[in-house]
Amino acid sequence: MKGTIFDITAQIGKWIIVGIHELGELLMYGIEAISNFFVWVVGNIFATVLSWIDAERVEHAEHVAEQYPLAMELEILGAVSSVKEDALGKKKWTEKHSIALNILGNRLFNECDWDEDRIHDYMRRVVESIPGLGYAVGSQDDDDDSISIEG
Repeated sequence: MKGTIFDITAQIGKWIIVGIHELGELLMYGIEAISNFFVWVVGNIFATVLSWIDAERVEHAEHVAEQYPLAMELEILGAVSSVKEDALGKKKWTEKHSIALNILGNRLFNECDWDEDRIHDYMRRVVESIPGLGYAVGSQDDDDDSISIEG
C-alpha cells in the first residue's frame, strides 16, 4: 500500500513540476513576443518620423545597413591579404600568421556565412601563392578544422 501511495504521489508531483515549468516557458515566450512587438512598433514609428524629417538621410542609412555585411567581408579579406603581405615582407611564415588566418577563417564562417569548404579553398589559394608554402587542414578526428602551413 505504501508503495502505491508513494508512486501516485511521485507522479502527481512530477506532473505539477512539469506543468509549472511549461507554464513558465509559455509566459516567457509570451512576454518576449509582446516585448518584440512593442520594439517593432516603436521602431517603425520612429523610422516614419525620421523619414518625414529627412527622407534622404534615412535612405542613406538603409543603404549603409544593407551594405554592412559586404563591407565586413571585404574587411576580413583585406586582413587575410595583410597577413600574406606581412609574411612576404618578412620572408618568413610564423605561427602568428597561421593563428591570424585561423581567426580570420572563423570570422568568415561566423560573420559572413561562408561554408568551411569555401574558406579552406580561399585560404589554400592565399597560402600556396607564397613560394615554398603548402596548406593542410586538421584531421577528421580534430575538434576543429585548424589549418597548418607547411614549408
